[in-house]
Amino acid sequence: EVIGTLFNVKNTEKLYIGGVFCVQEKYRHLDVGRKLLTECIAHAQGENFAVNTDIHKIGPYIRRGITVLETDWKSIEYETYTPVNPAVLLDKPPNGVEILAFQNSHLPAIYEYDYSLAGYDRKSLIEASCNEENSKTLVAMKDGKCVGFGSMKLSIVEYGRIGPLYADDPSVAEAMVKRLIIAIPEAKGFAMVTNNTNIFANMIPEKLNVPIHNSLYRMYKKERVHINTKKYLHI
Repeated sequence: EVIGTLFNVKNTEKLYIGGVFCVQEKYRHLDVGRKLLTECIAHAQGENFAVNTDIHKIGPYIRRGITVLETDWKSIEYETYTPVNPAVLLDKPPNGVEILAFQNSHLPAIYEYDYSLAGYDRKSLIEASCNEENSKTLVAMKDGKCVGFGSMKLSIVEYGRIGPLYADDPSVAEAMVKRLIIAIPEAKGFAMVTNNTNIFANMIPEKLNVPIHNSLYRMYKKERVHINTKKYLHI
């Protein structure tokens, strides 16, 4: 029986990211959470460790040594239990931009684009995401270069969940979201995550009439990592 979970993924040589922190209710207050977090922090081998958490877990994380709070931005979770209407979104990418169904031949262009955004190599994560079962991925190309890519995955509760999705131009992002929703008509709900500083990203769930489900705060063990959330539209 699984009574609790917490993962730790190595993003760079200096940064590890944790998430999916959950303990079954009947096992809470039995030191399970502390043990999970201790093991994940140890996996970081002394390097910086980051988590995204709702406001109720900030205190427990601080007590366990994750003390540095990101104060410039937070993530916004949008979620609805009913299907959304893609007709309210526009599909008008700029001239010269093609939005294509993902093929493995697109991976080199996607890797180059993603590196320009993230600043480090995420090839293994991207390849796994683009080829995940029960998902669709689109790639935006212009003059032979990737200018955006995005996925929608059918979750275990049969919601269509957008992410990752990156685009230089907000109209490209909106067009990709519209096409992804259409591509998975069996989705019984819809979910996506943006950040509160990116106006264009937050306009998409507003158009779809998807309510805010939760706010997530970024916390670090050692130091904040600068992320330019306005440089590109990301979901």
